[in-house]
Amino acid sequence: MLDAGASHGYELGRELEARGLSIDRAALYRTLGRLERNGWVQSRWMRPVTGPRRRLYRLTRKGRRALEDVAGLIVDIRDIHDTFVQAHAHAVEQRPTPELA
Repeated sequence: MLDAGASHGYELGRELEARGLSIDRAALYRTLGRLERNGWVQSRWMRPVTGPRRRLYRLTRKGRRALEDVAGLIVDIRDIHDTFVQAHAHAVEQRPTPELA
């Protein structure tokens, strides 16, 4: 989601929930902190016109490269799974039908 643009933690949590992913808010902020320590995300405090200050997170170049690597790995794993499922389906089709007794 940060690849689409900068966002704050609360909004990221809402987006995750809207996509059917329930995550503990404390865990989300710990993860964002870990991503920042790894250099994949940068954050800064923003003072909105109304309401409390919010920390705005954005993906860094290093983070975008890591995202591309992970996305590529997921595609590779998906392709391996697809190949396995297709091979299994083919093997099932080739099985001789058992004779009825």
